[in-house]
Amino acid sequence: MAVATTAGLFLSENALDEQPLWEMLIKGDFYDVERDLLSDTIIYASGSDTTGVFKINLNNKTYGKLLDPDSLNPYGLDSMDFKRVRRLSIEISPAAPNYLFAIYTQRDFAYSRLLRYDINDGTWAFKGELPSDQGFGGQAFNGYERTLGWDIMPDTNNAGQLCLLSCIGTY
Repeated sequence: MAVATTAGLFLSENALDEQPLWEMLIKGDFYDVERDLLSDTIIYASGSDTTGVFKINLNNKTYGKLLDPDSLNPYGLDSMDFKRVRRLSIEISPAAPNYLFAIYTQRDFAYSRLLRYDINDGTWAFKGELPSDQGFGGQAFNGYERTLGWDIMPDTNNAGQLCLLSCIGTY
């Protein structure tokens, strides 16, 4: 079992035992952990502006950073202050198991941007800005917690097209 916490990413190989043993894999501020649907030995984890997105190999407990919030400029986002990125949330869906979707939001603004990572070729693509309670890219006057993207759910619609449902809005 892998657990994302604000202290780090932890792994237990005996999580059902009365007193499970926990091993810290990566120190950092983590929010999400996802299993690669095509590989039992790979997981992905994401967190805050100080964490980014990681790929972890459970066989040898090695990891690499796939996305650093300070490196978002190649995705058309060079006009933003990336030190204000608040949260990076990730998801892999059975509807699109070759992709890792990431949504990130920024403090004090209504920015929620979607990125897609191609697991096969290791490339990121900027997929656009998502609307919020202030429209596209508007100032969030009621505080940053009002426009954070928390979760995404890639799925297929009745026509078999990939769609994204995103939990963004006024909380």
